Amino acid sequence: MNTGSFRGTDETETVEVTINGHQWLTGVRIEEGLLKQVGAEVVGARVNEALMNAQSAATAYNDAAGEQLVAVLSALSDTMNKGLI
Repeated sequence: MNTGSFRGTDETETVEVTINGHQWLTGVRIEEGLLKQVGAEVVGARVNEALMNAQSAATAYNDAAGEQLVAVLSALSDTMNKGLI
């Protein structure tokens, strides 16, 4: 569940962040000239927006993987309880 790479962008797609499955930041891309154009406060807000979007993607993936794992373990347990293994 903690594998993979997840990307998120801000609404304007001028900032992109990448996080790993542990949701650790592994990369940031800021459009060239953006800092000069809109200032540090706006860029910071866009980085945070992109980070939240990447975290949402990672969380959705981890939730789905967790549900799949529970289903597999449940099926295995049912099979073992029926003496089929």
